[in-house]
Amino acid sequence: KYWVGDFDIDRLTKELKKDLETFKAIEKILLSLSHTHDDKLAKLEQAISKINSDKKIIIFTEYADTAIYLNNYLRTKRDKAVVHGDIREGRTIERIVRMFSPNYNPPGVPPGESQINLLISTDILAEGMNLQDARVVINYDLHWNPTRLIQRIGRVDRLSREHMVVDVINFLPAKKIEAKLNLEERLRARIGEIHRVIGEDNRILHPDEQLNEQ
Repeated sequence: KYWVGDFDIDRLTKELKKDLETFKAIEKILLSLSHTHDDKLAKLEQAISKINSDKKIIIFTEYADTAIYLNNYLRTKRDKAVVHGDIREGRTIERIVRMFSPNYNPPGVPPGESQINLLISTDILAEGMNLQDARVVINYDLHWNPTRLIQRIGRVDRLSREHMVVDVINFLPAKKIEAKLNLEERLRARIGEIHRVIGEDNRILHPDEQLNEQ
């Protein structure tokens, strides 16, 4: 409990009203934005259009809101589905995974469903899932922990019955954002340590990473 006399009520009220006006101004700006002006979404659509239609794609994003946004506005002829921690489509995560990767999730495509070619997911599918039917992994946004990126790729690049090549496409932060966050720089440094100390059989973020063959 706090005594009201410890607070400058008039000043507090004035500051709260000022904050509310700021939030309303931000909301007005956000409501004016449209997916038609989203350059990053356009780049994603362009990248997907260049991938052979017989190659299945999984797109990873960190946030459920972004996954839902991509599912709503991504223009593609591919049959797609979205997975996040609050699915309310009437389909379970297991059901969607079987639709996407039936060869590695017996008994395969559920009755009454058809295969999907594009899966959009948060990191909820980054652990413990068999998604080897995919051939392309797209990291729409990067997690600060490189282990998360390794786990995402690891859902596809696993021991399997067949030889496979997995293509990885990483969306790096815009230059202005990177200047403030240094996300890419920090990731590169940590990934470099992983290559040197532990070793990896594949490149994770950049094609110029030096693999430790020992």
